[in-house]
Amino acid sequence: FYLTSESERQAAQKGLDIIKKRVLAEVPACRISADQAYRISDLAIDFCEDVPPLSKSDISRICRIIEQEKAQYKISSIHINCWFGDFDKVKGVKSYLKRTRGREISQLEDKMLFTGDSPNDEPLFEELEHSIGMANIIPFLKDISHPPSYITEKEGALGFQEAAEIILEKRNSLGAL
Repeated sequence: FYLTSESERQAAQKGLDIIKKRVLAEVPACRISADQAYRISDLAIDFCEDVPPLSKSDISRICRIIEQEKAQYKISSIHINCWFGDFDKVKGVKSYLKRTRGREISQLEDKMLFTGDSPNDEPLFEELEHSIGMANIIPFLKDISHPPSYITEKEGALGFQEAAEIILEKRNSLGAL
């Protein structure tokens, strides 16, 4: 499922290629994400996953380049993701639910839980009542207006495991009543 047409994606890719060239030339310490080959609609610029952490000024420089090229962006815990178009995770989830379930997000919200770990997850933290942030979101809390409703003690996959264990424990204790 795509929110844009093939021709729109091709045009966006040309713009992303320009951003990629500029970023690599102007901020040589960054890299393009190792998983970029599997991305269709965005460019992921690595600022601390497989490279030494970039300075805040380098991260700001990358964001300015993206803005100058008229693209959208969100900063995650490891990447700056940029794209062309008016869409985000909420619009993607809404489109997916409408196309696959024929339902609105509001009709399913009581059955949904979102987990995330970075500022780029904020739109879904805001949209959904039930959300869990992995502990690696803590350094970014000052930068977001809509934090998750719960934050794990552990980061990354261990945080997700922690969240799953809490959910299963609560479910099992309710079943014992």
